[in-house]
Amino acid sequence: MFKLNPLFLSLVAAQGLLFPILNASAALLKPYTPEFNDNKAGVYCLCNGTTQTLSGLPQFAPGVSGATRITLGELQNTGRIINDNLIGEKRLDLGLQNFTVRIPDFEAHTSTYYDVYDTFAFNDLLSVSGAAQVPDYYDVKDGQYINARVAAVSNGTLNIAIGKQGAASSASTNRWSMAAKQSELFTAKKQGHLNWDANNRITFTAATPPYSGDRLAYNVGNVVDYGGAFTVTTKDGAVNAFNVTNSTELRNYNDWLVLQLRSANLRAEDYNPEFSKAYALREGSVVYRMSTNNLDDEVAQPLGDQVVLSADGPNASVKINRGKTLEVKNNSTAVMRASNGARAIINGKLASSGPVQSESKALELINGSIGVNNGVINGGFFNNANGEGVDNRTLGYIGKVVASSYGSQFTNNGVINFALSDAPVSGGSSAIWLGNGHAINHGNINVGVANVGNGSSAAGVSFSGEGSFINTEDGTLYIGRTPQNRKTDATQDVEVYLNDGVFGIDQILNASAINNGRIVLGSKVQNAVGMRVRFGPDALALNNGVIDLNGRAESQPAENVGMLVVDSGSSGRVGNTGTINVNGDSTTAIKVIANEGNRASAFSTGTINVNAHVNVYDGTFDTAVWVKGEPGGQAKADLSGPINLNGDSVIGIRAEGDATVNVTSNALPQQSSGQYQITFYALGPDAKINLPANSSFTTPGWSSVLFRYQDGADFDGHSLTLTPDDFSAIGVMGSGKGTTINTNGATFNVGQIATGVLVEGGAQGTIDANTTFNMVGKQQERQQ
Repeated sequence: MFKLNPLFLSLVAAQGLLFPILNASAALLKPYTPEFNDNKAGVYCLCNGTTQTLSGLPQFAPGVSGATRITLGELQNTGRIINDNLIGEKRLDLGLQNFTVRIPDFEAHTSTYYDVYDTFAFNDLLSVSGAAQVPDYYDVKDGQYINARVAAVSNGTLNIAIGKQGAASSASTNRWSMAAKQSELFTAKKQGHLNWDANNRITFTAATPPYSGDRLAYNVGNVVDYGGAFTVTTKDGAVNAFNVTNSTELRNYNDWLVLQLRSANLRAEDYNPEFSKAYALREGSVVYRMSTNNLDDEVAQPLGDQVVLSADGPNASVKINRGKTLEVKNNSTAVMRASNGARAIINGKLASSGPVQSESKALELINGSIGVNNGVINGGFFNNANGEGVDNRTLGYIGKVVASSYGSQFTNNGVINFALSDAPVSGGSSAIWLGNGHAINHGNINVGVANVGNGSSAAGVSFSGEGSFINTEDGTLYIGRTPQNRKTDATQDVEVYLNDGVFGIDQILNASAINNGRIVLGSKVQNAVGMRVRFGPDALALNNGVIDLNGRAESQPAENVGMLVVDSGSSGRVGNTGTINVNGDSTTAIKVIANEGNRASAFSTGTINVNAHVNVYDGTFDTAVWVKGEPGGQAKADLSGPINLNGDSVIGIRAEGDATVNVTSNALPQQSSGQYQITFYALGPDAKINLPANSSFTTPGWSSVLFRYQDGADFDGHSLTLTPDDFSAIGVMGSGKGTTINTNGATFNVGQIATGVLVEGGAQGTIDANTTFNMVGKQQERQQ
């Protein structure tokens, strides 16, 4: 097929000879084909300072993708398989190692707990057969657009009105597909302005093999090799022989190991090594030759840009007009881009969805550019035909809905809807990503707009390590609700559970994030965090607004956290001055973690309200403040704001490991109601909770504990007055070897069927002569 020479085209373009628009107010879109419109051939130019409209029905030849599917059997029959350790192999899924067993210590009269694999969760997976389909690539010759350009404006305003006006973006008159690579379809530079003035859906179909050369690999995990014959020596000295060759024998062997643990005949630390003798999981692969082996064919060229609207330079702009929609599927870079000081404005609707491509974006701002959303940006899905809700057929992936980098500024006055449904395992994605960029939210950011559960992670706002974000007083960041077209649209909560977590704001290093508005974790959300900051000793992370934690997803849900501080905050710029409301289950308002070699610190001068009613039989707790110093790390929290505990199975302040919590009189937990509460909980010899002198505490309800110290923690009751006056309440409880309880002149007012001091499991207790016990006898009347 004949093609115009790229060098000739560039020379012609430099002379402005590529179909310039004269003084006509409208121009008709011409046919485009990959054979004749590579390298900007046929570009429609506006350079005379007028306002023009480019209209007409789409006339884009789709081109050739270059990608197909082929079965492993076909590859075998044609001799194209080079290496195979997968086809027909046994496969097994063990599930999670999260089945808890009790291990008794008969000498100490105590027990420990250990998580094992649950035999009932073992799942024999189907082997990979010759019917399995794998990717293949073929030569396209001249069938792809390379460096295509539809229209360009350098001086003036060009309105893009392709398709039938008023028709939906998915209508046959308004949608098209293009096998385009390395292309920016509509561009503005210098004094140019582009306005999208139609409803359109564009699908990019061009494919590129993932590797150079002629080979591909198809990889599948969970291939199992059984261990055969081996022996296990238990604590009683017995040598036990096994021969494991299939999943049934593996199940029986695991049951035997669990029985030995429960009988204290196997050490917990030996469970995994002994279990691993019976099997090994690996990834199997088939290496095969592709259909294409022509490095000069267009299919071998990299995807590069697949940009629809691009503005470059401080006086250039691109805009989607109010009431108009631009939806793009399968873009590898950005649907809409502003660079080098240009402006990008969304007054209508912008949407992007497609397969997993980490650099896919709806809007990209580069090098001091400005972006403003006054309308709607949908990431990872398209709306239904009526413009609302989620069309499940379009659920896909987007790496960054909005990316602002190198000094660029993004402002959201409208709505950003972000679906998480097709994210890769252990991959991350963001509604707003800041790479030394800045963003302000005056609108709504909805993260997770459809039911989802997978192994990935996601964030409303994330950082490369630099940049700043402010959620203003009129801004809302909501995890787990249906999408909106307007900030006031009614919504319903949806299920969101990502194995690697979902975060409202996810900071790293010394970035800056301030919440002056509202962050909400929906009622069906778990394993989520309102604000997380990591590895930032000088980071600025402040909640000046409200964080509502509403997640009650299921029995024993994964933990939700309001503010999570990891190895950050040592300069004192991380904390809560607003309000954190714990309304869910298995939820912590503020959690501070210092890992080995690091320090972590947070403060709270604001209010923490724990309002939940956790099912006590699930074994979960809600916690106001949890501070944990891992071995070699030091964690700290300074609390001077109110903490209100109103619910069952609640912990007020928890210090664990090398952790120090300093509590002023204003921050002493106020307990108005609730059962099974623990006011202060210290674990480990270096766990410290420092309280003001002459403090008094009263249990709020049945089976509550004022001070629970264990695993080597030291309690000093000097000047304290403790009143455990509810049924089964305890004033001070000490557990585990190394724990020391010293009443040191404390006063105990002990009610009916209550306990002043309980020392158990190897802990040591001292009740000195200055300690006072008052047996109040009859339980006081109190609202339960």
